[in-house]
Amino acid sequence: MTKAALSYNDLTISFKKCSGTIPPPLVGASVSALGSKIFVVAGRLVSNRQMTNDIYVLDKPSGRWERLPSGPQPPPARYFHSACAKGSRIYIFGGMGAKSGAEGALCVFNDLSWYDVRAQLWKTVEASPVQPPARYAHLAVITDEQLIVIGGQNLDNHYLRDLARFDLRRQEWLPPTQIDPEFGSYRSLAVALDTVDQDRPKMRPSCDTSELQDSERAGQVLLFSNYNFADVHRDLYNITSGNSGVPEITDLSNRLCGQTLPPGLRFPSGYRCGQRYLVVSGVYMLAHDQSLELWLLDLDDLSWIPIDTGTVGSKGSWNKGCFCDYDNTFMMLGNMDRSLAEDYNHRQSNFEHMVSFDLEAHGIYSPQRNDLPTAAIELGLSQLADGLNADLDIVTQERTIISVSCRVLSARWGLFQTLIQQADESSDPDSPHRRTRPGSLPMSTYTKRHPYGDRSRCLYMPYNHATVSAFIRFIYSETLPSSVDTSAHSTCSLLLMAVSVADHNSPTVENLIALCKARLHGMLDVHNASMIYETCTLTRHTGLQIRALRLMLASRNDIGQHNESASLA
Repeated sequence: MTKAALSYNDLTISFKKCSGTIPPPLVGASVSALGSKIFVVAGRLVSNRQMTNDIYVLDKPSGRWERLPSGPQPPPARYFHSACAKGSRIYIFGGMGAKSGAEGALCVFNDLSWYDVRAQLWKTVEASPVQPPARYAHLAVITDEQLIVIGGQNLDNHYLRDLARFDLRRQEWLPPTQIDPEFGSYRSLAVALDTVDQDRPKMRPSCDTSELQDSERAGQVLLFSNYNFADVHRDLYNITSGNSGVPEITDLSNRLCGQTLPPGLRFPSGYRCGQRYLVVSGVYMLAHDQSLELWLLDLDDLSWIPIDTGTVGSKGSWNKGCFCDYDNTFMMLGNMDRSLAEDYNHRQSNFEHMVSFDLEAHGIYSPQRNDLPTAAIELGLSQLADGLNADLDIVTQERTIISVSCRVLSARWGLFQTLIQQADESSDPDSPHRRTRPGSLPMSTYTKRHPYGDRSRCLYMPYNHATVSAFIRFIYSETLPSSVDTSAHSTCSLLLMAVSVADHNSPTVENLIALCKARLHGMLDVHNASMIYETCTLTRHTGLQIRALRLMLASRNDIGQHNESASLA
């Protein structure tokens, strides 16, 4: 690998030492993500082999751990259970724990409990005659309002070849379904194909033509398994809900392809991300070589794509991770100073450090889809075009006028009231900060008879008419004109403006920023790479910036090789 390539990979990886009440080293703990929070639940203490039911939460932006109260009735302590997060709940099923009244003896569970992270309380679901058998080291996902439990092992370490479903709406178990393949957490993973952005409605995957999915991907689960690590076998199955409601399993193993294929991965984990990808992580173990592996599976053609984990992947002990949808990163927890081989042999997980891989730099991002009803979009566009309830004129760089409603802008653009207040102060004749010309401040207002429109008040915005018009249109309807949809230059200008006027109380503006980034990802080519690179440098969007930089340098290398070949000819 060249030094240049290594530096690119380093730019996509961030490392942080955690603080606060850090979880102790654990065996068989679960890791789940809800927004920017990472939850570690239960596990067995490495220090004294005692089972726990403790809950720790990591604030990913700050890297600070906190231990949460378990409430008055937590479930029994356990390890190698499953944990699935949805909404404000973490659903815990099964696992292995200490047998009551028998010192040193173990048992396996088949109870289902959920922890409400807001109320910080546990609730256990009542037992049912069709409740699945007890198990540990199984797989579990949530899809189409169902918790699906797959495989695992019983107390005798025999694999259970079944699939159980729990209806989250009716809070009841459904009759189990028998399946032929064996699945367990040591060598397999399960991913629900409809779980991307389920808690962030403004960011949803667009429809594609992959034969794996229907239009909504509801109820579909992808199962990947690898085994016989000396000569790796890889299996891929797709589970769908049949016409009768009974799950159907389809073998897709012979369609897996790629220039390179993943090695045998121990304790793999997988997550749906971006438009059409699965991100898969796991531990690669040989006597002379151990590393953290990160791979992408393209759902369109089932091809494998490696992600270089840089120096981090071959140093330290990393074995617990999850996809963080809120910032489009894959995060691993571990300890940079420990041995991966030693911790793997003891099944030990560590939580002192975290490393995040920026997936956007690899072209993986969540495109936006407008979820507003058509009637609401048409009403917003009509209100803007007709100037309905307009009480403010916006003046652009060209001194053109856009009439708007302060009420609409205040409701959907959190910074608007602050800008108006600051601009009014700058225009106050008694203010020491008064300016007499529009444009002498980033934003400035004119009251009474301003020189550019008929209204008693205006707001000057130092951007061209096309950019301001597109911004206001999005505030009203969350749609963009076709000129922005097809022009990288216009989209870059709009992104610069949106970032400059965004704040934490403006979800509409944040959606606009996300939409502009997604559009630029799709438009990126050798002709506009430098412009997109400069825009992302100014707006601090590192992932897209690195993609543009790679394309620029690849194009330069191609030109250099072409010139060299021409000179030799």
